[in-house]
Amino acid sequence: HAFSVLLEPLETWLGAGRSAVSLVYSAAIAAITLGVFLSARLQQALSPRRIAMTCGVMAVTGLSVAASGETLIVFLAGYGLAGGLANGIAYSLSLAQAARAAPQNPGWAMGLATAVYGLGSVIFAQVLSLLLAHMPVHLVVAVLAAILGTASLAATTLLPGDTVPGTELSHSSAARLPPQRVAMLWVIYLLGASGGLMVIAHSAEIMAGRDGGASTMALAPTLVGLGSIAGGYLGGTMGTQLSARSSLALPLAAMAVSLAVFTLTRSQLTGLAVMLICGLCYGALIAIIPSIIRRQAGAEGFARTFGTVFTAWGLAGVLGPLAAGMIFDASGHYLHAMILAMGLLLAGAAASLLLGDHEDQAAKT
Repeated sequence: HAFSVLLEPLETWLGAGRSAVSLVYSAAIAAITLGVFLSARLQQALSPRRIAMTCGVMAVTGLSVAASGETLIVFLAGYGLAGGLANGIAYSLSLAQAARAAPQNPGWAMGLATAVYGLGSVIFAQVLSLLLAHMPVHLVVAVLAAILGTASLAATTLLPGDTVPGTELSHSSAARLPPQRVAMLWVIYLLGASGGLMVIAHSAEIMAGRDGGASTMALAPTLVGLGSIAGGYLGGTMGTQLSARSSLALPLAAMAVSLAVFTLTRSQLTGLAVMLICGLCYGALIAIIPSIIRRQAGAEGFARTFGTVFTAWGLAGVLGPLAAGMIFDASGHYLHAMILAMGLLLAGAAASLLLGDHEDQAAKT
């Protein structure tokens, strides 16, 4: 997720344009989504240790191939497809294992895992930038492969080597959510993530319109990242302590209100505060969704249901930033894109309220 740091060096190394190189990250988003979707089946068949080992081998192999090739297709296959698939499988596994490690407060544990996931991109944006100052981009990717390989080896020693018993909640009504409820969560996730990513993916350029200079532009995505980390931690607790409709409606409505404030003022400080709030609310959303699913579907139903709902995030990751870019190209500014984002967020908040209180009954039976 720190891929943007590599964009310019990759353009030079691969001899490709910005849009072509950006396809690598688009492929990674699709592969991450597929990985989360497939993770449920893997967690039924393999131990967490074996899954971590498999992800490590896949990521190291993919990044090594990407570093050794000199064509866009090779890099896309190695970094985007293989690396993204390993990322998605491991992400879903980390959420499930975090919840199992803290059975008394699984939402908090999953929120912490989500926050650390976001922290990784913030840290590695700096690490990759530092490495790029001293070596060519293909060697930087090779170093990243070595780092991920080391992390995967550590994970294999920390995670259990046996499969999780399949009896937990297997006879409970909480093990499988009604299709209508899954569909509602999917729609809410799509609307909220699309609205959030329309702003987050273009945060630096949105702030550029406020004449704040390069420093203000660079600060915007940093504040979004820091807000997302805090939001991930907060969202896990919200998903446990509040009803599903309240925990989802609050961050979506708050993000919409903050964007309304952004459009009504030209203050740079207010703009940066809005970027922080957007990151906070988006981070909360992506932690609340798995927390709610874990609470309602139980330990056994989590991976399967989350894999289905997570496809909404994958679709939002493609459509949201693309829509904002197309609107900017047509109008020369981001005002209309932000109005559309507000509409999507408010629609998501309204859909959250339609969940009602009855959706928590499954968790009590």
